[in-house]
Amino acid sequence: KYRSVAYKDVNNYIAVTTAGKVKSKGLYAASGLNKNPSNEVCSIAARAYLLNGTDVEETIRAHFAIENFHDFLQARTVNGGARYGDEFLGRVARWYYSTEGGDIRYRTNGNLVPRSSGGKACMKLPKTLPSDVDIPHYVEEAISHLNDMGIML
Repeated sequence: KYRSVAYKDVNNYIAVTTAGKVKSKGLYAASGLNKNPSNEVCSIAARAYLLNGTDVEETIRAHFAIENFHDFLQARTVNGGARYGDEFLGRVARWYYSTEGGDIRYRTNGNLVPRSSGGKACMKLPKTLPSDVDIPHYVEEAISHLNDMGIML
């Protein structure tokens, strides 16, 4: 039995059981072997809002720690390889959203890699938290997830 179900479509949803467990699928599911990281912190914030009513920004700011930094990353396979400025990133690009902005581009034709505008390459996890992480971007994306499911904040 479910206490609530919020869905964008049949393949993308978050459901909360009457026992307080969360089931998520598609965009809102945890990343793993079959799913590249995609700003996991935004899904975590959306799930926390649906489960407990926790403020999205509060969840994201509380989650911002070096041991959780991987949840702020986005990764994508790029045919022909990717580049960040003059740096060649390889076939898989990984980035976070930065206040210093930037773009990840296809090496072969210079086109923008989808969803990479404002991104900063992060091919190795940092030892300390970067000071330029664009927290408001993540808050907006989490709110957009909820809006897509019909929850207007």
